[in-house]
Amino acid sequence: MVFQLTLPDQSVAAAATRGKGGDGHTDAVMALKDHPLAKEELKAAKGQRCDALHLSQFDDTNYVAWMGRFGDGQYYPVGRFLEIIQH
Repeated sequence: MVFQLTLPDQSVAAAATRGKGGDGHTDAVMALKDHPLAKEELKAAKGQRCDALHLSQFDDTNYVAWMGRFGDGQYYPVGRFLEIIQH
């Protein structure tokens, strides 16, 4: 299976992922870390004040985002949501 990333409607993605946990070790996430769009978003996310970043897929969705760990020890989405498309 081939995975691709696209930019979804951000308000739809935010509503679909609100309150959901995530997983950074799905097959799709592992395959997409080097996707050009993921790298572009990582570059933008590095400007945030967080000490760790990782790409995570939200539970029961096709949405991913770079998650940053901030001073309170919690992870929050940084940058834009991306949508996984399977071909």
